[in-house]
Amino acid sequence: MALIAIYIDDNGKCQPIDAEKDIPNTFAAEFKKYKLCKISVADVADKDVEKDINKALEKWAKTDEAQKDDLKKETKKAKEERQDKEGAAKDTESDEKAKEKDKYDANKKAIKDDPTLNPAQKTKKGREEDERHNKADGAIIKKKSDAIDKAKEEEKDRIKKFKDKQEKPPAISIKCTPDPAVCGDAKCKLTSFGEIEVNNKKQITTTTVDITNIAQFSKNHLYFCTCGKK
Repeated sequence: MALIAIYIDDNGKCQPIDAEKDIPNTFAAEFKKYKLCKISVADVADKDVEKDINKALEKWAKTDEAQKDDLKKETKKAKEERQDKEGAAKDTESDEKAKEKDKYDANKKAIKDDPTLNPAQKTKKGREEDERHNKADGAIIKKKSDAIDKAKEEEKDRIKKFKDKQEKPPAISIKCTPDPAVCGDAKCKLTSFGEIEVNNKKQITTTTVDITNIAQFSKNHLYFCTCGKK
């Protein structure tokens, strides 16, 4: 059997195709417009493509579903931890601002009540205290902002590390073998047909793809190798 296409149906099952008559009706008319190259799966005999790919798809579907649930739980925990840290940073800001305000009020009162200072000196010292207070307030706000930024980065890093530890989808390599009699020197490219709805009308999408793992397959998509239109 020489494959001309691989179809992933609506249920996510693989259907190898070796004859144009077996192309799904959705894509049949468009498919006839293309010159064909042989399509194959690296390290898998054509007769085993359906069995091997479906086995990998089925296993990955279960693994992926479980991992998505795990990631969802981990993301929730990371978010809660980040929110706790943000809350703590805001509480610290509030406490430190209150203490700074008390210090500022006390200092301003001391300047005002100091009998050893003349009016000009009181004005000068008052301005200096205003500057000190504004800088202190700014430092407190920056401290909170830095803590929140750090919490956000830690959240992202935690989720990324969790994702990195999760199982990756099985590797797969689709190979295209051109037929010189059909393609000449033209390169053969893996192409996919999909279907979308635009203005209540269904249209075929044509995309050049590179399949390197099982997760890159899409439901109701036809994959074939071509060196261009006829």
